[in-house]
Amino acid sequence: MQTQFVTQPPRVAPPVLAWEDQVQAAADVLGLIPLLNVPAEIVSGLISLRKKDYVGFGLSVASLVPLQGEVAVALKIARTAQQIAAQNRYQTTRGMAQVA
Repeated sequence: MQTQFVTQPPRVAPPVLAWEDQVQAAADVLGLIPLLNVPAEIVSGLISLRKKDYVGFGLSVASLVPLQGEVAVALKIARTAQQIAAQNRYQTTRGMAQVA
């Protein structure tokens, strides 16, 4: 009788965001709260400028507009989620390539 070992791919750690990415993500969520939205969007916009992310900066400025700014905040949150998912896919495929 032969013994077969099943090998599993190594577990890839979830992406670790830099501190400024974590602060920016928190500021984007706080941007949905009525009284906290203005300072939160200013912080998020300044971080975007520091990272030379001009689209993120534009969305932060647009989110300061009353009522219509909520759409910009939703776009920023969706954009951040998409970037995290892309980074996670990259790390997963890189981990699978190391197994092969």
